[in-house]
Amino acid sequence: QNPLARIERAKLGDISVYAEAEASTRHVVMYLICAGKTIVQLTAAGERSNAELRVELDAVAKTLIGAK
Repeated sequence: QNPLARIERAKLGDISVYAEAEASTRHVVMYLICAGKTIVQLTAAGERSNAELRVELDAVAKTLIGAK
C-alpha cells in the first residue's frame, strides 16, 4: 500500500534486491533473494530506523543463505 522509498540491488544469493518503505512511524525493510532454484522474501518492520532494521535483516539473511 505504501510506495517504496528506496530500492537497490543487493549482494546476497545469485540475484537480490533490497527495498525500504515507510508508513508514518513504521519502517519496513525487505530483501527478495534468489539463490539457485529458491526465492526468499525477508521483511523486517518496526519503529526503529531503516538502518537499524537492515542490520537485523542482514543477520537473518546470513543464517538462511550464508550471505556475506
